[in-house]
Amino acid sequence: MGSILVVGCVSFDILRLERDGRVDSFETVGGAGLYTALAAVHQGADVVLYAPRPDPMPEQLQTIEAKLTWLGPHCAIEEMPRLEIVHHGGGRATLVSADWGAEDLLVPYCLPEVRDFDFDIVHIAALSSVRKQNDFCKFFSETAGDVAQRFYKISAGTYARAISSDKGGVEQLIRDCDVFFMNRNEADLLFGNNSDVPNAFLNEHGACFVTDGESGVKVYQPESTETVLAVHAEELDPTGAGDTFCGSVLARLSGGVGFVDAARAGVAVAARAIEQPGPKYLLSALAAILVFASVLTNCGSAAAKPIAESSHSTFARRASSNIIAPDIGNAVGEPTFYLKDGQKFTGGKIFSVYLKTGKSVFVTPLHLVGPSTGFLRQLTAQDCQSQLVRVEIRDFNTGKLLGIGTKPLLLSGDLSRSNSGDLRGDLLALKASAKCKLQPLKLRESVPALGTPVFLFTNERAAATSLVGGDRKVQPFSATVKTTAPGHIVIKMDRAIRLGALSGSPVLDERGFLVGMVYGGREEEGVMMLNPGSSIYSRLNTEIKSQL
Repeated sequence: MGSILVVGCVSFDILRLERDGRVDSFETVGGAGLYTALAAVHQGADVVLYAPRPDPMPEQLQTIEAKLTWLGPHCAIEEMPRLEIVHHGGGRATLVSADWGAEDLLVPYCLPEVRDFDFDIVHIAALSSVRKQNDFCKFFSETAGDVAQRFYKISAGTYARAISSDKGGVEQLIRDCDVFFMNRNEADLLFGNNSDVPNAFLNEHGACFVTDGESGVKVYQPESTETVLAVHAEELDPTGAGDTFCGSVLARLSGGVGFVDAARAGVAVAARAIEQPGPKYLLSALAAILVFASVLTNCGSAAAKPIAESSHSTFARRASSNIIAPDIGNAVGEPTFYLKDGQKFTGGKIFSVYLKTGKSVFVTPLHLVGPSTGFLRQLTAQDCQSQLVRVEIRDFNTGKLLGIGTKPLLLSGDLSRSNSGDLRGDLLALKASAKCKLQPLKLRESVPALGTPVFLFTNERAAATSLVGGDRKVQPFSATVKTTAPGHIVIKMDRAIRLGALSGSPVLDERGFLVGMVYGGREEEGVMMLNPGSSIYSRLNTEIKSQL
């Protein structure tokens, strides 16, 4: 996925849920900026949230701060925005009160602190006034020089009170944005009951998303209008559903996914999120993807260098030694997963490995056949046996077909322990097509020693010039083994880099043996977690030898 700047707020919310004649109340954290940012991180994007930051940081926000880069003006805890929202059921809600607090500290001219970052998309979440949203939009679209060139797509959302107070301002905001988000009630206020979004409001290369609860989402583009069906959910707390949808869509767009496919991923994530109170689902799902809190002790705490310092040349030689990365040729491809029901999504990486028998199979993380790439739900190893039709593997640079994975080979696989750092169950193996052009990698039985120099093979994202953007050539980046455990290996990169489609990237030692397969990472710290190569060796050579 790409990189996203979210301008918005984190708030302390009081929620009142009306159901079955009673009202349940509880307090949680929220805010349009928060939900959008967390959902984008959930889908794999690099996110910078520009929002007021309480000082000191309260405990309930420390977990959130660890998931993204949070920049913005500091304020006292009592100055944080506070909202009270009543949900009436059926997708209807009322914003009872809003104290925007330190939100007035968010002004465009304070943004230079984020200029060391390159973004694919900038999103302007709901703010206290439409005028403020338009000020940010004007800044991003009209600022002269190199800053303006770094923001490729501008996105925004709205809310009913904003339309009621400044309808003309919202209409101007829609026209000036490339991508816009609203719900059916807001669209009715703007354009009339059940009216479509007029073409005059649509950017030539953009889209407008109108969410409508159980009726799904309409995706408006200048030449077409398509409906994406809703995903069934047992609604508990619909707060932030639209912003969760928004953040998920933006993450998918930043990775090159089309508008309609991005919307499918968005409704899937939003459906799961409203089944739990507040942002609990997004935080728990993030914990399953970024499981570093308990394993970084031995990895150092050096602050990340600004991403802008990163060059885009091949980094095949370690800075501190003369060790050269192994030449693996054309060994890593981009997978597209095809399900029996017609769903298909592209994401992550896949590569081929030799078994002890001399035959080869394709391997990739099992979690890629799930919401992280846009599927409606996470498939188990057993599900893959009946529902995964094939996996097409293409060259990242040219798009040429390198091979086809046909039969899922592993009958077991458990992702439930990933949250505790045991990644061994996160593995999908497929039978390789006869005419495979991927060069198989060698497996190793042993666990590497701490301090072992290794190389991560992936592609680096350059400054974006389009929604896809970046350097798609797979190349080696040097790192060092920092932690080993039965269920994972942690490596530390030699420098801060922007990496693309990390999940499934192979990590090799200097002899070309597989040390592990990337599960996820904290790019800003250059820390990556791996499914150990020794575990992959053991599972493949014991569980599937009779199937080939």
